[in-house]
Amino acid sequence: MIRAYTSPKYQRGLTIWGWILTLGLIAFFAKVVLALYPMVFNHFKVKSHLTNLAKQQGAATMSKAEIIDNLRKRFEVDNVEFIDAAKQIKIEEKPKEKKRIIRIEYEVRQNFLGNFFIVGDYTDTHVEVATD
Repeated sequence: MIRAYTSPKYQRGLTIWGWILTLGLIAFFAKVVLALYPMVFNHFKVKSHLTNLAKQQGAATMSKAEIIDNLRKRFEVDNVEFIDAAKQIKIEEKPKEKKRIIRIEYEVRQNFLGNFFIVGDYTDTHVEVATD
């Protein structure tokens, strides 16, 4: 004999445990996105400012102090976080290749849950400026 509740007619939808699991997964991934968004958006702003500095007229003749000051002002206006311009901006001269590399290496730690952090390591942020 077939029980009435085991037929496909009565087996529709999620149980309460199915709903709890589904909502828990949605909440977890929403938390991940909300933790990652500020870091990634900030990195895009940093890359944009570096690219714009390289395109700026006279960037090849700027001194190191002028480059750092220029980037620091841009970061303040655009509310770039996680970067200390004086410490994390490195300028490397390559006279043989007639170029200058402006590099910003930084690490971002966002609190995720309790003792767990999401770490963004941005060591590849650089731009090359041709010198005359």
